[in-house]
Amino acid sequence: MHYNFCRIHKTLRVTPRNGSWSNGQAVDSRGYREFATRADLSTSGAVQKKEKLGMNPTIALMLIVLAVLAVSISILLLLRRSFYHCLNPESRPRRWMLFSLLVLFGVFLLWLVLRFLLPQTVIARLAAFVFGITFFVVGMALKWFAPLIDRAIKRRGWPLR
Repeated sequence: MHYNFCRIHKTLRVTPRNGSWSNGQAVDSRGYREFATRADLSTSGAVQKKEKLGMNPTIALMLIVLAVLAVSISILLLLRRSFYHCLNPESRPRRWMLFSLLVLFGVFLLWLVLRFLLPQTVIARLAAFVFGITFFVVGMALKWFAPLIDRAIKRRGWPLR
């Protein structure tokens, strides 16, 4: 038996050794991307060109630079350095929002590292659960509970911005 990839129908077919497609049975109806990982298991050699599965390095670099800039600006605002005082007091972001978004970003990075280094382990699934809970809590706080949190901060006498 041979495994052949039909580019027209985008299916993986099991064919007899004579290569007749009329007797082949469809095994996989997913696209070429999912098949690229299964091409290594193929014994026929019919699939010679595998598509690369990955991210463009330029886009990855731009996303890393964007993340570093966002975190560094958030930390500068939380520390109330000179950059913080240059901003108009009404346009300054709320400190609790910045802090909650930084915590969410940190939990996301932890989950991402564990997901790629230790996939299908209990700790990776636990980190995914913690990330989901954190994402839900921060999202609810930003969407629905922002006025309540602002009132509680003002009542305690803490600066809101």
